[in-house]
Amino acid sequence: MNKFIKITGYIVFLFILQEILFRICFPVPEIKNLDRSNYSDEPNFFSNEYLRDKKWYWQSEPDTNTVFIHYMNRYGFRDREWKVTKPMNKKRALFIGDSFVEGIMANQYESIPEVFRQQSLNTFETMNAGALGRGMNTYLQTASDLIPIYKPDVAFLCIYANDLSNKKPYIPEYFLVPEFYSWYTPRLFVLLDQAVNNTPILFRWHNNKQSFFAKNEEKLTIEEFESLLPHVKPSLLEAIKDQTFVSYRVDALKKEVYYLKTKPELGDAIPYFKFICEQHNVTPVVVYIPSKNQVSKHYLKYEKLLNLQFYKDSLDLTNNRFQIHQYALKKECDNYDVPFFDFTETVRHEEQNNNHLYWNYDEHMKAKGYKLLGETLWGKWKSL
Repeated sequence: MNKFIKITGYIVFLFILQEILFRICFPVPEIKNLDRSNYSDEPNFFSNEYLRDKKWYWQSEPDTNTVFIHYMNRYGFRDREWKVTKPMNKKRALFIGDSFVEGIMANQYESIPEVFRQQSLNTFETMNAGALGRGMNTYLQTASDLIPIYKPDVAFLCIYANDLSNKKPYIPEYFLVPEFYSWYTPRLFVLLDQAVNNTPILFRWHNNKQSFFAKNEEKLTIEEFESLLPHVKPSLLEAIKDQTFVSYRVDALKKEVYYLKTKPELGDAIPYFKFICEQHNVTPVVVYIPSKNQVSKHYLKYEKLLNLQFYKDSLDLTNNRFQIHQYALKKECDNYDVPFFDFTETVRHEEQNNNHLYWNYDEHMKAKGYKLLGETLWGKWKSL
């Protein structure tokens, strides 16, 4: 009998020890079926990849030698871990947007949500749901899924210059029904479930880093390299070939000219965003972030090197022909009584004073640009 008790005790001890070690080494998200990889407007080279199992990075060698690391939470977003239960004595702000919310080409603590949190003196908990390469369809689905679960006090829908098009956004047809991992389920069973469903198993101390675009872009063939030569300065093409500069910047100016002067179709995006917020007592706020060419002609000399065949010296995207998206958003927000913050004039003022807030070749902002937006947004929010 004593031998049986000892063996049983030994087995129980090993099970408890193994469970403790597994829980320490292999953390899991609070919600089983929430992941950044579920949100995509269309298939592209960073849409359906699981992001939560790695440190990811972005670089633009023509601009800087700095490599910007993204530390992802367990849902694949560049943020702290999210908890459904709101912290005591804090308000919660949800930021929905693309790479400008995520904070591409800046450090982790320099994003717009982080600056907003710092300005609040930590009275706000911020959630950075920014995701590189996303657009309005994804934003609305993200709002539909996250707002009912996390119930923030305010939701900022941050629209960048290229988010609107002549196609109406889709209104979501479903809401995410969260499936929670049970605290009582042995961690080994959870890991087996993740393996069976081909979801990544997160090891707490992983050190692997992966480029956002290097894995998904094959090395340029000689023919592809030669086909790009007429469009791009050779030194920039070498950076693309070496995967230290993103290739979609080639001929990007041509696309920007087209979509900025195209009347945007907003459909029911703004009233729907307001509806989903009001259902959960959340204040909706719409934000517009301009492209660098909308606020300054300073960057055109760099755009020329990426758009050699399209570029013309007469190009000027700062005139009113290319500012119609802000006006359309303001009119729609006014119609539905939704607060609207347009950062165009704020950024333009800095650019006119030779305080250049964007990188020369990459389209994103420097840390001081995100800092300006985060501080200004906090000031505008307080004024509400």
